[in-house]
Amino acid sequence: MKAKQVKVEVKEIRFGPQTDEHDYQFKLKHAREFLEEGNKVRAYVFFRGRSILFKEQGEVLLLRFANDLEEVGKVESMPSLEGKKMFLYLAPKKAGAQKKSQQARDREAAEQEAKEAAKQQKEAAAAEAPANGGLLANAKISADALKKLTEK
Repeated sequence: MKAKQVKVEVKEIRFGPQTDEHDYQFKLKHAREFLEEGNKVRAYVFFRGRSILFKEQGEVLLLRFANDLEEVGKVESMPSLEGKKMFLYLAPKKAGAQKKSQQARDREAAEQEAKEAAKQQKEAAAAEAPANGGLLANAKISADALKKLTEK
């Protein structure tokens, strides 16, 4: 049982109340990756000084964030203000999503590339071999000579 346990990590994403669009998209992409790996995400807006006056902006930002990640994650708790931070918790949608290490993902990608390369080599070899097979398939004859032999 212990071998099958998956430790769920909580990854944090920090926003400011006036986070720009590019920064928002960049953080959204990272949050999507975290959720797809099976981690939980804690997104928060940190208010400094007088920026606490823009609580509504922070809440709108977090709700937009939750809406954009709707297909890969579900909201565990709605935005709530605790001190100078407004938090939003997201959990991955697929319960029991197996978390893979970077090495495992790299190994799988390398295996997939090797399979594709082998498949392409087989297709190339099949294209070069004569279509009629038999003794002519094994003989090393030039293409012109092969055409003359098959036409007769």
